[in-house]
Amino acid sequence: MTAPYTELTSQPSPVLKQIAGFLEVDPYEKWILRGTRSLDARRVRGVESLFLPPNMCAAFNQFQEQLGFKNRAQLL
Repeated sequence: MTAPYTELTSQPSPVLKQIAGFLEVDPYEKWILRGTRSLDARRVRGVESLFLPPNMCAAFNQFQEQLGFKNRAQLL
């Protein structure tokens, strides 16, 4: 799955739902809303921590590790 940054920041809600589907987890509405606000703010302020629901956080961090990326999500 790919999600271009421009698409993620211009249409965060649908892209976040796609990411949840890719990770085979429910699109937790609180996460979608918080992510949408964070992405809007991030375009202005810079990078913040990524907060995800438990199952999504575990899956994301596992992919980060497999791909050799150092950043990890935090629990929502």
